[in-house]
Amino acid sequence: MVRRRARRGDGTIYQRTYPSGRAVWIAELRWTADDGAPMRRLAERKTQREAARVLSQWRLDLAAGKNPAVARASHGPLFAVYAAEWLQRRQLEIGANTFRQYEGNLRLHLVPRFGRRPLRAVNDDAVAAFIGDEEVGATTRRQCLVTLKTILTDAISDGLLETIPFHTQGRRRLRLRVERREMRVLDEEQQRALLVAARGDRLEALWILALTTGMRQGELLAFRWSALRDAHVIVQARLDARTRTRAQTKSRAGTRRIDLDEATVAALKSHRARMLAERTEYERFVVRDGTQPPPAGSLCRPHDLIFANQVGKPISATNLTKREFRALLERAGLPPIRFHDLRHSHATLLLSHGVSVRVVQERLGHADVQTTLSTYGHVLPTAQQAAIAQVSAALGEAIRQNGKSLAAPAARR
Repeated sequence: MVRRRARRGDGTIYQRTYPSGRAVWIAELRWTADDGAPMRRLAERKTQREAARVLSQWRLDLAAGKNPAVARASHGPLFAVYAAEWLQRRQLEIGANTFRQYEGNLRLHLVPRFGRRPLRAVNDDAVAAFIGDEEVGATTRRQCLVTLKTILTDAISDGLLETIPFHTQGRRRLRLRVERREMRVLDEEQQRALLVAARGDRLEALWILALTTGMRQGELLAFRWSALRDAHVIVQARLDARTRTRAQTKSRAGTRRIDLDEATVAALKSHRARMLAERTEYERFVVRDGTQPPPAGSLCRPHDLIFANQVGKPISATNLTKREFRALLERAGLPPIRFHDLRHSHATLLLSHGVSVRVVQERLGHADVQTTLSTYGHVLPTAQQAAIAQVSAALGEAIRQNGKSLAAPAARR
């Protein structure tokens, strides 16, 4: 017997098991709206019979010309209920840092504010009141607003809403203006001063790599010798700041190749020799002369991290920033900046010397050129002057000769 494939509007029922082990039955209905837009609605029930009952009601609504997405609008799921399921579902799709941000925004701000409201009741008045709440920091409110829009957009895909219930476009759009943190970068002289202060430092190669590649802190701390080639590196992972475990790069563009200059390659080779000598000394002290066994994950065991602490484990991002980096800035006589500003310094240096925005985007691992332009657009006027200088150096003499010929009287034919 040939089984007929389900048509749009028939719906389906299936079982879902969450990572926690909890099993539920899902009723799902897909149909096409009057304007041709694809619609979808999901409902979670404890038993197969309950899920079948829900799906049957949706079919009846659809047959009667009603929109199943709004048939139970007044009795739809509460924001807290849907948000909890949404977060559990998204956990498998997003990175650990993004999950922590979503979870914190929901637990501390969004659920206390909107949790007892149905999804459709998260309207202009409710959101405007939240935006105006100055007890919550402006940056936090803006992040929560982004999280809220993401949740409600997914609710539309699930067939629970037709549109986001508060204005996100047009004149009545609800938005929160947050003063952008000023970007602090090191100029060429300051970058040279930082490198001078880093000479002899155990992490000298890390500071060099940060300034010459623009790699993120997490990418540097997860950097392995296996990712280093003769004259370039392959960035394919980052270190989670809290768990100190390897994670995927921030985006698909984050996995990239970065070419290195000869001086940086030489610095990495010197760093490797220093780490091997350190490992040998550690093994001699702990294994031969000491009475205690080497700790788990120590340098006595094979590892591939380029930058590790004295016992071979990943370096703490907090320690790197608050201890090592701050001390380095003080030795160099430089003003306090964030570690991430080294990345900005690298990009600014490239653009000010006329390097293509596309090349800068590829080195930084931005998802698109627009991200690079919006972040470093203020540098482009300076980059234009550098570009003009390069054109002048290449063609200036020929152009001057042409100018002389133009000034001379035209030759008679």
